[in-house]
Amino acid sequence: MGSGSTSQPVQLLVSDVDGTLLGPDRRLTEPTVRAAADLARSGVALALASSRPPQGMSQFVVPLGLTAPMAGFNGAMIVTPGLVEIRERPLDPTVIEPLVEALRSAGVDVWAFQGSRWLVEAADGARVDHHAADVGYRPEVVGDLLATLLGDGEPATKVVGVSEDTDAVAAALGAVRGRLGDRVAASSSQPVYVDVTDPSATKGSALLALCELLGVAPAATVAIGDGGNDVAMFGAAGLGIAMGNASDGVRRSADAVTAPNDRDGWAAAVSDLVLPVSIGSAS
Repeated sequence: MGSGSTSQPVQLLVSDVDGTLLGPDRRLTEPTVRAAADLARSGVALALASSRPPQGMSQFVVPLGLTAPMAGFNGAMIVTPGLVEIRERPLDPTVIEPLVEALRSAGVDVWAFQGSRWLVEAADGARVDHHAADVGYRPEVVGDLLATLLGDGEPATKVVGVSEDTDAVAAALGAVRGRLGDRVAASSSQPVYVDVTDPSATKGSALLALCELLGVAPAATVAIGDGGNDVAMFGAAGLGIAMGNASDGVRRSADAVTAPNDRDGWAAAVSDLVLPVSIGSAS
């Protein structure tokens, strides 16, 4: 959990995307776009931090007027709004085989990302169409994902366990943590996904990296999100805000809770919790 209050005017809002910035239809609402413009007019930078690949966030740059870097893959890759890479933290190649085996043992599908290159074993696999609609591009289908990752010499930026069976996903998360411990960072951005990155790549480390790039003190930041992977971001920020649609555990980890994403909770957080803090602290 963050400090509970910012010790100086808010200079940066770091926001999750799915379930937070976007409504249940996975689109920006007009109140959200207006709130982003209000942030800019108040001198508060807006940066996105998502489990998505960076390419899957590029669609928000123009409507939100984004100028700050974006953190994809839970912080494993940071890019400019024009998708120029600033930093990448790929997985250690030695964890790939036990990681894929742990995920497969739980009965979930396995995806891998090498930068924005998205690899799957079945074009019609669990949530492939759903994710493709979100990020705006289709995956590359490979015959054997593990053999591809071990054989082509290109490191994996993120590996994902995927299933509509949320119990299987929870089991997969436990299997990965049990087998690999602190050799990876494993979390669930949504109950249908297990996101696995290098241990140095979390949303908490992403927020700190964004602060360094922008010259902003962490105490002058607000983080907002709805998933288990957002908890580390709450802890790194001056103020952590959970969406009303977040789980009980995520809400307890935050300093404040806003309305859910089907009631424009992101825009409400900006108007009720972010801008008053920046204006009040500055006065």
